[in-house]
Amino acid sequence: MPQDLRPKRDLIREYLTYCRVEKGLAANSIDSYGTDLSRLGGWAEKHDLDLLTLTRQDLREWLIDLGTEKLSENSKRRLISAARVL
Repeated sequence: MPQDLRPKRDLIREYLTYCRVEKGLAANSIDSYGTDLSRLGGWAEKHDLDLLTLTRQDLREWLIDLGTEKLSENSKRRLISAARVL
């Protein structure tokens, strides 16, 4: 089947299911990961990028964009931690 006709995988949902089933993470942790990864996914989509092919440079640019938002240092650390799982 040509690549364009394949259904697009929901990598974030797949990872959150893994966290729930395999890692046994608490619901609050899964919700936090979901929120953080959705932010990264939204940024990637806005820049016409695929989560599977993000480069270090892409992630640096995402972090620069995060730097313009009023986020606590803990929030920034959590977002970076969430991005590392992909």
